[in-house]
Amino acid sequence: GGFGHRKDGLVAGIEAAAKKTAADIRHARTLAMTTGANHGLSFTSGAAYFIYNTSLANVILDPLTRQTFSEDFSEFENVQCNTTQQIEFDTEGRPVLGSGSIITLTNGSTTRQIQVIANTGLVEIL
Repeated sequence: GGFGHRKDGLVAGIEAAAKKTAADIRHARTLAMTTGANHGLSFTSGAAYFIYNTSLANVILDPLTRQTFSEDFSEFENVQCNTTQQIEFDTEGRPVLGSGSIITLTNGSTTRQIQVIANTGLVEIL
């Protein structure tokens, strides 16, 4: 029925949002290692996140859209971030801010958490 299909859509949406968030954290880490400048992400609970170069004031451009690199989860049904957190990587890919932190995404019925592993900076969906 329609309800079951909608529920599947919600689960698919939060899975996709978690994968994109994890990929974007990894992208910031890769940028830090390849450009020789610290890069990070700023998450705001209930809103969005963006990727920055060196300082919060310097939001990077998305190479695909040429717009500021940010995600507000509007394309994912009901998904929002429940964490306010700054994560920043040094040029070795290690987290210098937000080490070990967990970013929580929810859509009201399902929750996904993304963790930045302390010291290594590796990213995993829990």
